[in-house]
Amino acid sequence: MGTWDPFVIGYFLDEPIHFVSSDAVFRDRFMRFILTRMGVIPKKKNVKDTRVVRIMMSHIREGMSIGLFPEASRSWTGRTMNIDPATAKLVKLLKAPVVTAKMKGMQLFNPRWGTKLRRSKVLIEYELCFQKEDLKELSENAILDKIRKDLYHNEVDYQRKEKNKLHSSHKAEYISYVLFTCPECEEVGHIKSKGNKFSCHACNSEWNINDLGFFEGVGHNSKFDNIIDWFDWQLPLFERFVHSAIENKSDKVIFSDNSMIVFKENKQGGFNRIGKCDMHFYIDRVEFDFKWRDKMVLPIANIHTLSPQLRERIEINYGDKAYRVLGRPRGISGLKWEMACNTVWKSIGQDYKLSSYFKGGK
Repeated sequence: MGTWDPFVIGYFLDEPIHFVSSDAVFRDRFMRFILTRMGVIPKKKNVKDTRVVRIMMSHIREGMSIGLFPEASRSWTGRTMNIDPATAKLVKLLKAPVVTAKMKGMQLFNPRWGTKLRRSKVLIEYELCFQKEDLKELSENAILDKIRKDLYHNEVDYQRKEKNKLHSSHKAEYISYVLFTCPECEEVGHIKSKGNKFSCHACNSEWNINDLGFFEGVGHNSKFDNIIDWFDWQLPLFERFVHSAIENKSDKVIFSDNSMIVFKENKQGGFNRIGKCDMHFYIDRVEFDFKWRDKMVLPIANIHTLSPQLRERIEINYGDKAYRVLGRPRGISGLKWEMACNTVWKSIGQDYKLSSYFKGGK
């Protein structure tokens, strides 16, 4: 769920919606204050939370509306991700009419990797997907197929057709959160951005984002003119890069980010700063090499979740504690860390931890 998604979806509806969101968002005092008053229901990732289901059923019985984001994560590229099959089971359990809301143009207006809103056209398509009576007869597979069909959207295809203008002087800023591998030299972690341009500091290749949101090579022909094609090339390449180290049983650092700020959750649900460190990824662990205290090691097999929240911020659930890591300076890709952990989890049979990018499907 993006910061603006519930506001945009709910603005045109007569009745308030109680959205379900990751509990990681609630760890920010300000967001917790806002979301609690909006009636947002927090849910833990990768955990069966029967409490949340009971709350939803109670709301439905009282005639309230529930808002779900069935991808379980916000798209980095503007293309609908895998929808959890458990969504169909939940829909049958709730026994309530289902209305889908497809957002078109949101990737231009408020991309997950961006820090500022950009002026562009956004269209919301509401469609009655199921009446309550329909759910009695339909199988879970049929329900899932219909939801996937009604929600699927490819922002690049849509923009090629509609050609909506994007008015912004910061179209490329922090695109390195999602695109961190250069297609020209294949180096990882050297993409930097400013204004409407971004570049690779390893080979000096440069790109401009035009008024339609497409990429143009500066002084060269770009291999990709859009974020989806670049990401689809980057994902398997980076997965092979990490998997190669796993197959070779490498004991070396796979990649690192330096000068990271680490926080640990306290008893009040807030975070206390631990310190500044260099953060290293190995095939079996994540290491925090602090400047002024002992090294901290988290075995990847024991990490429950590792995911980027609010752009470069990395949220880690380990044991009964949550850790938060911030990149300094800004521009560090938390997605890179998530993808690397997914590759390791996949190799050791912990598929239930995988993000939507690794689960496949539409």
